[in-house]
Amino acid sequence: MPIKRLKITNYEALGLLVKTWATGENRLDKPGRFLPIPKTIAEFTGMLVHSGATTQLAVDEWLASFDGSMKRITFVQSTPEELVIRLPMRKMLEDTEKQIDMPGFYYPLPAFYSVDFFAGAPESINDYWRTHAERIGDYTIAQCG
Repeated sequence: MPIKRLKITNYEALGLLVKTWATGENRLDKPGRFLPIPKTIAEFTGMLVHSGATTQLAVDEWLASFDGSMKRITFVQSTPEELVIRLPMRKMLEDTEKQIDMPGFYYPLPAFYSVDFFAGAPESINDYWRTHAERIGDYTIAQCG
């Protein structure tokens, strides 16, 4: 069974959550309130749902596609002294490669790419802030496999 991608309904919320974890400053809902990096899958998925980035149903379907094998979560962050290259999950990459040659294959890109990059230049500084958060959310969760 192929691994499902987690269905994200709000990439901006996800990006703000990732920015929160990366900076230690709450960028999501209560500025200044510390929001720690989750230590378990349950904490992680709970924060995703609470932030509005996804739904509990989407989380349940995503986790089910791992057949109970997903046990741990690890966060890594580059520093000026160490570049961290995050590799996609091998099984997900191989699943996608198999699907590419199938008739009717559609590469799943989030809708905001069409709006933000192909519909013209951003109209305001707020558009840049939103797009920045959306892209951070996408490349953090997508696994690009």
